[in-house]
Amino acid sequence: MTLARSQRLFTGSVAVALLVAAVVGVMLLGPPGVQRTRRIDERRVEDLARIAAAVERYHALAGGLPADLSAIDPTDERALDLRDAATGSDYEYARTGATSYRLCAAFATDSSREVRARYVPPPEWAHAAGRHCYERKVPRR
Repeated sequence: MTLARSQRLFTGSVAVALLVAAVVGVMLLGPPGVQRTRRIDERRVEDLARIAAAVERYHALAGGLPADLSAIDPTDERALDLRDAATGSDYEYARTGATSYRLCAAFATDSSREVRARYVPPPEWAHAAGRHCYERKVPRR
């Protein structure tokens, strides 16, 4: 076998291996658009978790839940996003009791179907696709 032929064979083998790896990656993780959608939902969960923490800190300091999210001083809260970064719409918050409240957002994916993906939220932040609300309660201290 000549050197030129063995180089072509090696180059062809590498190209086939890269193509197979790309196809397997897309099959496991989904196409780039699906991955982007998952990351956006992951960001929504992170935003809601930060809002929940801010609401609970407010409760600890003020002795009650805020009437709405505008009562939380944004200078006191680092990286607190009250709007969905993808849609620009406000996350929903409502007091439902003296120590309970509801947070809602619209999700693009169903987290119960995201088993193969990197993104699987903690069980308390699992969500269906579409508008989903979380019933939260301030923990006793």
